[in-house]
Amino acid sequence: MNVQTERLENHSARLTVEVPQERYSKAREASIKTISAKINIPGFRKGKVPASMVVKYVGEAYILEEVMEHLGQEVYKEALEIAGVEPAAPGSMDDFKMEPAITFTYTVPLAPQVTLGDNYRDVRLDYVEPVTSDKDVESELRAFQREFAETVESTEPVAAGDRITTDLHSFFVPADSEAGTAETDVHEREEEPYVHRHGAILDLNDGDDEPLAPGFVAQMVGANVGETRVFRITFPESSDTLNPEVLGKTVEFVVTVQKIERVTLPAIDDALAAMVSERYGWENLGEIDGESLPEAVERLADAEQAEASEGETTDLDAEGASAAAEVTEAPASPAGRPLTLEEVRARVLETIEKRTKQEAREKFANQVLEHVITGSTVVYNEATLEAEVEDMVEDFKKRLQQNRLTLDLYLKSTGKSLDEIKSDYRAPAETRLRRALAVREFANREGINVSQDDLTQRLMTVFTDLGAESVQQLGLLNNEEFASNMINNLMSQKIEERAIAIGRGEAPDLTAPALQPEVTESSTLTESPSEQ
Repeated sequence: MNVQTERLENHSARLTVEVPQERYSKAREASIKTISAKINIPGFRKGKVPASMVVKYVGEAYILEEVMEHLGQEVYKEALEIAGVEPAAPGSMDDFKMEPAITFTYTVPLAPQVTLGDNYRDVRLDYVEPVTSDKDVESELRAFQREFAETVESTEPVAAGDRITTDLHSFFVPADSEAGTAETDVHEREEEPYVHRHGAILDLNDGDDEPLAPGFVAQMVGANVGETRVFRITFPESSDTLNPEVLGKTVEFVVTVQKIERVTLPAIDDALAAMVSERYGWENLGEIDGESLPEAVERLADAEQAEASEGETTDLDAEGASAAAEVTEAPASPAGRPLTLEEVRARVLETIEKRTKQEAREKFANQVLEHVITGSTVVYNEATLEAEVEDMVEDFKKRLQQNRLTLDLYLKSTGKSLDEIKSDYRAPAETRLRRALAVREFANREGINVSQDDLTQRLMTVFTDLGAESVQQLGLLNNEEFASNMINNLMSQKIEERAIAIGRGEAPDLTAPALQPEVTESSTLTESPSEQ
């Protein structure tokens, strides 16, 4: 079989494949036999119809179509291997000729190619270790106060410090656009939603504890039950605490007050610390019934495997898996004794320090990776970008569902088509795709991977944090989704660690080139081509 490869400008390849006449003839005979077994011709049993009679009955064109479908699939897969071409998506059969030789022509979208900059390991940045202050600890303690506060329903207008239940809608709007009114149907609005929640409970605190946006409390003070307030807040251009995605943007809020409650906060003392200890189980896990952790893991794994065989396994969704992986480690009190206020302060301080340190590390790693991405050359086919756009549209649908909206309702209210939505996501999809491909190549070049030992150690950590009973009840040990999330988290963590090491000039030398894993993410990418 002769295969000629031509690289095209849109990061695809044209494969022109000549097939020996003998192979075509055998494929034609096989197709005729297959057809003979399917059709009913008077006077003949199925499968016993002479070839000439089959041709006469169904026609040469039908037989040729059958040959092209089955032989074309085989030839396509073989041609990919001979040409050394890696597809990004299923290719297409563009042409078929009988003369002067049996020839198939395919167009194949090529898998992305990434070339890192020659000096990507030379980037150096200043890393600033974050400092946790007493102000940060006090903010967390105030959150505990609100959690255990006593409330009494009130008929008085809203005051700062109240807790209100609301019908909350908000939208990103142009700063110079005409403001909406309370009479406008929020479900017919065209703007992108910010927060959309029925029965939203908000504590109207001030300062760093203010909900939703700076200035939100002042806008709600004085409102009565049943009143709807419409107002706009423009977020600052820069902030160390706000979500970067909202900085500089204007949001219009439509808030209907459903209930007002006066709040009595408990004192920040040992009594509050005891309530916190009880609710969050802050006590010493110690040994697990005298077993070592590996022994306990093995025992519970066997128990879950037995349950699985009886159809009694418990699934853990992605959110639960993520939460399980983020349980905070900290000094524990002796078993059975609640923490004192000072011990809670120590626990909170350590938790904040770990969180802020992790946030700082993530920020630093992203800055290093941004230099890597900027210096990389990334080439991909349109099919790869279209797949990324589809993923982003699916993410958007999930965000709408979280706000009790559907894509159909959104399209109807905005007057947009699905194609327009996809067009809006094209630019951010290109950015996300380019970043993902460059970071993947970075991991390949650095030889970063997740080993079985890495998985075992992480499982030990989860086991210690959650305790034996929780691990068993959640079914973590035999949960594929949990394992997949764990692998992804470990991979991200290793990439982050290596980026930080490079940025600080502490990365180990690469003594040997890393093995290059396959770029294709699914075996279906090399399946049969589609006919055009």
